[in-house]
Order: sequence, then C-alpha cells, then structure tokens
Amino acid sequence: SALSFTKEGDVVEVPQSESLAGITRAFTLECWAYFDLDKLAGKSGTLISKTPVSGFGTGYYLRFSDAGGRSRAIVVGVAEGWSQRRFFAAEDAIKTGGWHHILATYDPRLTDGRRTKIYVDGQRQFLRPGPRDKVVVPRAGGLPLFSGAKPASRAAISGMTATFLGSIDDVRVWDTALTPGDVDRLYGSLWAKSAP
Repeated sequence: SALSFTKEGDVVEVPQSESLAGITRAFTLECWAYFDLDKLAGKSGTLISKTPVSGFGTGYYLRFSDAGGRSRAIVVGVAEGWSQRRFFAAEDAIKTGGWHHILATYDPRLTDGRRTKIYVDGQRQFLRPGPRDKVVVPRAGGLPLFSGAKPASRAAISGMTATFLGSIDDVRVWDTALTPGDVDRLYGSLWAKSAP
C-alpha cells in the first residue's frame, strides 16, 4: 500500500546498496504519487532523491515544484559534483490532483535535447528550454535513497526538507534509461492501469 507523508520531515530511507551505487550513467526514476494540490500550493516536494541540498552534490532526484499555483512542475536533476549539475523541468505537468504516474529518464550518451525525458501518466512532457544541454554523469555518492523528503544539509543528516505532502507508491529506480516504447508498455500494463 502507499506511504503517506502528512507533515514536514516525513521520509522513507533506503540504505545505500551495491545496486544503487551502481547507477553512474543512465537511469530511470519512477513512482506513483497522490497530489493534494491545496497542501502542495507554493511548495516543493521530493518524490525520489539520492542527493542533498537542493539537488547539489552528487546523485539524482525527482521532485514536484508548485510556483504558487501558476505552474505545477515535475523536475529531474543529476549531479556529479558541486560544480557539475543539471536539472530539467516539465512545467505545468500536474494539472489535476489525485494519483499520477511519474517517470523520468536520463542518458548522458544521447545528444542534446534527447538526454532527459519526463512522462506523466504515460505522456511525454515538454521540457523547459534552457542553456545548452551539458553532459553530466551522476555519481552515486554515499547517501541512502530517500522518498518523501531530502536531507537539509550536505554534512550530517540531521534534518529533512522539501517534504512531499501526499502519498507515494511503487518507487522504482532503474539503471537504464527506458525507451518511449518501454514507457508505453509499462504504463499500459495491467499493474499500471489502476492507481494505488
């Protein structure tokens, strides 16, 4: 069943493992998330994170960001160091509350404009244009994987921030970038037809 995050600091922590540490190139981040748009108004919420402090440091993250109800975005980020980081936003990707299937892929081997893709309910989203796409290769780092919130500090993990005030289910991290065909089959499969 889905995990509910009802107050700031609620989080699920998955210890560092060989499989998570092995994600150092292409990846896919996936989950179901229940969006209560009233509770999330004007807030950012962490869906999946393996990097601290606003996505800086090393690793990757998937989060929701509400700009005061004007744009409800899904954001994916990747970092291989404090000076080597990139993020991509699908603005206004969440138009209604309730359950949504969220999936993001990143593959540094692909050319500009094709490295990152974000899907909501099986539909590929338009990514906000930005500076020239930069090749960043994620480093796994020593942090655990978090869902629901992220560490507030890059030093000791003494507190959590950016809590997703809603519910999250079926979190999956893949060590490959799923293709559009993979995503279509995945979302269209029997388990994905019904939200948690």
